[in-house]
Amino acid sequence: MRMIWRIFGLMVIVLAVALVSLMFLPGERLGRIASDQLTQQLGREVTLGDVSMTFWPELGIDAGQIRLANADWSDSGPMMTAERARIGIDTLAALGGQLRFRTIRAEAPDILLERNASGAANWELGAGSGGDAPLPVFTLDELSILGGNLRYAAAGAAPVDIRGLDLTLAWPDRNGAATLDAQFTPAAQPLKLSARIDSPGILMSGASTPVQLSLGAPGGTLRFKGQAGIAPEAAGSLQFDITSTERFLAALGQTGILLPEGLGRSASGTADLKLAADGTLALRDADLQLDDNRLSLNADIFPGDVPRVSARITADALELPTLAGAGDDDERGWPTEPLDASALSALNGDLSLEFGRLTLGDFRFGRTLARMTLDNARAVFDIEELLGYQGAVSGQFVVNNRAGLSVGGTLDVAGIELRDLAEDAAGITRFTGKTDGKIRFLGSGQSVDAIMRSLSGEGSLRAGPGVISGLDLDALFRGGIPGSGTTVFDVMTASFGIENGVLRNKDLALNLPVLKATGAGKIDLGEQSLDYLVTATSPQARDGRGLSVPVRIKGPWDDAKVSADLEAAIDANFAEEKQELENRARDAVGETLQKELGVTVEEGQSVEDALRDKLRDEAAKGLMKLFER
Repeated sequence: MRMIWRIFGLMVIVLAVALVSLMFLPGERLGRIASDQLTQQLGREVTLGDVSMTFWPELGIDAGQIRLANADWSDSGPMMTAERARIGIDTLAALGGQLRFRTIRAEAPDILLERNASGAANWELGAGSGGDAPLPVFTLDELSILGGNLRYAAAGAAPVDIRGLDLTLAWPDRNGAATLDAQFTPAAQPLKLSARIDSPGILMSGASTPVQLSLGAPGGTLRFKGQAGIAPEAAGSLQFDITSTERFLAALGQTGILLPEGLGRSASGTADLKLAADGTLALRDADLQLDDNRLSLNADIFPGDVPRVSARITADALELPTLAGAGDDDERGWPTEPLDASALSALNGDLSLEFGRLTLGDFRFGRTLARMTLDNARAVFDIEELLGYQGAVSGQFVVNNRAGLSVGGTLDVAGIELRDLAEDAAGITRFTGKTDGKIRFLGSGQSVDAIMRSLSGEGSLRAGPGVISGLDLDALFRGGIPGSGTTVFDVMTASFGIENGVLRNKDLALNLPVLKATGAGKIDLGEQSLDYLVTATSPQARDGRGLSVPVRIKGPWDDAKVSADLEAAIDANFAEEKQELENRARDAVGETLQKELGVTVEEGQSVEDALRDKLRDEAAKGLMKLFER
């Protein structure tokens, strides 16, 4: 802004010189003289096309084809070009010794602002004392820019382009306020800016002054009231009402950012704001409404290619219905809709989190204390306290979107009610009991379904006392149906491994009041199915020889079928009887072969081998008879 005032002020000086001595010169000659004067004052080459003047009722200068050279260290072309500029001054006020601008107008200006790696800026104008001379005191009825383009390029940062800039600034009273209305397009959609500046003179001197700003964009509005300076720096209150964060950010040039539901797809709120000259932004006592969640926030945001945030977020309740992949309860299987984790790339930093209640998809927790570290699209949640399901969870959870989406972590659970957790996690309601355990896991994919099918890891658990519904192991020994009733157990322990989304276990141990049970099998996490064999043993059955009854649980885990495995039962309980029957059958077959075919089955020889030897001998005898002919 200071650079713009300087350029227009120096054009006023040229206008005064022209009035005194050059008013009768042709436009081309006047343009060359004005160019020379501006070049000397600015320390940059300035070229003007034809220049014309008016004298009444408005003293004015009209110049075409304006070009201001860039700094000598830049190779990006001119700093400013404009098709035409016009300055109009109140003639009577000028005769009275006052400069009252009626009109300052620039048509289709292209302005390039640059800062190089050493920190030098191309808008630092002036050649000696002439360039830094104070501007004359003036007032301005209207400054207008039509169809302008502004490009800001700083070394090491992505350039910022503002296209289609239409701006109107009015400052009719030198001691009064100025108003500004502008429309510009930094990305695909236009933005509208309105401002009131209480003391423009103070602002141009580099100090701060009371201001009011309103920024409107597709998807929402921002409003600010407080003190501001051109450093830039500001301090005051911020109010925002954003109906679509995705559209609003896209209008600012941040495309493709769709926040998870509950984290601000729509947002509104207030905050105390302080912006320092180095670009650091502080938000204090922020009261935010993010979708259906209301949060309190204190944050410091530090500028950079990727802004860095240090913040503390608290809420009575936080609900994130899609973050853990909640799906349609009426459909079997995991959600296959693509997960958008692009928001992880928008910021780096540290967040302290405290919630009275926390909902992650289908998972429901109570008091939550956690710390999130976000670095280069990788979020690490260190869980200090996570209460829920009548117990507590601690550990670490990681979401990584650096090269495709992956999730992993190491979690410890203590005193969790197994039934409630299993029901929310997978719709399983068969198991009840307090549970301790730990799990290490890793999965990747762009949907919940893909992640569940890719899971790998390991873990262990210990539960009890508890109940298994739909499985009555005691009834098996009384001739009952295994797929009904319940089994009460004292302790259940197991360890497991996970590979390609399939959990396998071979050491399940159940201690029941009068029985013992073991288990082995697999749970297909991706397909949401299981195939598991539980073997119950009664040590006192069969006159102390014991009796084992295997039960197979197989099918979708929300509708698995339970049945006794007869083949496994025979193998487990009647191995001796089975062997005796096999021996008796073998002896009977041997006697028949000896009697009918003359085949003798030697001890340790199978029936098949004995027949094969007999056939070989008979074949050899047949060949010998052929040779004897």
